Amino acid sequence: MHMAELIRDVVVRVKPGLTTGVARDLNNRIREYDCELTIEGEGGMVADARSLFGLLILGIKEGDRVTVRSSGPDAGAAVDEVVLIFEGPGSG
Repeated sequence: MHMAELIRDVVVRVKPGLTTGVARDLNNRIREYDCELTIEGEGGMVADARSLFGLLILGIKEGDRVTVRSSGPDAGAAVDEVVLIFEGPGSG
């Protein structure tokens, strides 16, 4: 059975953007989700959301629009988690 891909665009509101600490938090919070999960930065580069190095290479800054893509049983929950992190404290 093929699962549909869930795609969501989000504007990064966390200041000053995707720092090492934010990337580590994201990585820890999505670890247990059963899905494929990628993040595409404004420049078109794509990284596996579980790769700390890959996330940092994207160079995501506050105000950037990124695309979160996921497929698998936990895709919706994983995308929601990423969106909450990128929207920053007080967004949920």
